[in-house]
Amino acid sequence: MPAKAAKSAKAPKIYSFGEACKIASPYGFIVGPSINALGERDPNLGVITVADGKNTELKFSHERTESMAKPPRPKETAPASTSRKRKPDAEAPPIDPSSIILPGEEEGEIEIDQSCDQIRRKISNLISSGEMKVTHFQRECNINSNSYGRFMKLKGPYSGADNQTYEAAFIFFKKRELAGIKPQKKKAKATDPDKFDVSDPALELDGEDEGDVEIYDTCDEIRKKINAHLRNDGVTKAGFCRALGKMSPAGTPINAKSMDDFLKKKGPEAGGSSNCFYCAYVFFEKLRIKQGKPKSKFREEMEKIWVPEGGFPRCGEKAVWCRADARPYTDKYGRIFME
Repeated sequence: MPAKAAKSAKAPKIYSFGEACKIASPYGFIVGPSINALGERDPNLGVITVADGKNTELKFSHERTESMAKPPRPKETAPASTSRKRKPDAEAPPIDPSSIILPGEEEGEIEIDQSCDQIRRKISNLISSGEMKVTHFQRECNINSNSYGRFMKLKGPYSGADNQTYEAAFIFFKKRELAGIKPQKKKAKATDPDKFDVSDPALELDGEDEGDVEIYDTCDEIRKKINAHLRNDGVTKAGFCRALGKMSPAGTPINAKSMDDFLKKKGPEAGGSSNCFYCAYVFFEKLRIKQGKPKSKFREEMEKIWVPEGGFPRCGEKAVWCRADARPYTDKYGRIFME
């Protein structure tokens, strides 16, 4: 049989510099000159040594590339869609907060690192954002309305620490935080800047210039009105304090601490000597007249009781002399009786 012809050595493929760089880029590479069999440098070729563990060499031609310093940018294929916007990554499925078990939860030994006031603020923000109603929140936390009401009325970092709402609400918010649920912010609504403006001279009350307007509301009623007013969109405590200051002849803004002190008190006469009480009454009376609202039934009853006395007394709580076997008490109109 005739001998088989020896196979000729396959010539190495010659790349462009850009093509060689693209192939070698996943591994890292070194660019160097091409040396022929005689040990001479080939002026037309270069070599890229690929750091792939095999030191694969890719020869490239200088004539097929415009620059050795920067590889040519590969051409991008036209996308099928006409839109050039990047599609968002698929969102991770939401985590159910109820599936999270906190350390010590099963043993009833939760470590709480937030004060009662902080928890109250979180609850108030949640409710005011509209994300949940109070009854929904109570069901989620498995607490009753009485415990919730008592806890929310308290003030102070430690006031309410023994209330079931404190621990239950902490667990509720902690699990939401770990689940990646961010608290919603209450959207500010556009408000009429003149809606609560009572500076019209036509609204001036009798005795206002002298700071001696007759009052026909108790301190508790004024506290209710202040708290309701502060919940209005666009109303801030600082702005309201400035507005109340204009109700006095001196025009001095009410101090925010003075308002807080007044709001903390309880009782028809508690806080009657406060300037906040007087100015708030004048403000709400002028606002009632501006809005054309009729007097409430309670207001009419207060007038029947206190008109002969020149209005509700502004002396605040006072001492009462009584027999040893008598017990004084104050009714909702601020009148003192003996039992």
